[in-house]
Amino acid sequence: MYLPNFLDGFDRLVAFDAETTGKRTPDAEFIRKQPFAWRAPGIIIEVGFVEMLREGEGWRKGETWSSRLNPDGPIDPEAIKIHRIRPADLKNAPRFPTILPKLKDFVGTRRSWPTLTRTSETSSTMSSPGPG
Repeated sequence: MYLPNFLDGFDRLVAFDAETTGKRTPDAEFIRKQPFAWRAPGIIIEVGFVEMLREGEGWRKGETWSSRLNPDGPIDPEAIKIHRIRPADLKNAPRFPTILPKLKDFVGTRRSWPTLTRTSETSSTMSSPGPG
């Protein structure tokens, strides 16, 4: 639990959310047993960021940035029901390494800025950046 004034020293926050292909990322032992070209499920297929800027005693929305990502693999039908992102929507989307420079530019490199995330019981064990 945080103290009520734990954000007093910050003038900028970045909120982050992601959508995935919907499969759990298997453990290392399972991965070691897979064929060389096998790719793990649970790949991130969309990221979104919202900058929050200090304004007096409160916060205001700053810039936003989002990108869809090509997972180079299937999307679980149950995940499609939740986020409504279909494979055809990602056909021409960039791969995760391609967006890293833009992501770093948006979030910034100042380690003291907090990043806020939302997680659910499944998303915390389901996501990985994607194929390199």
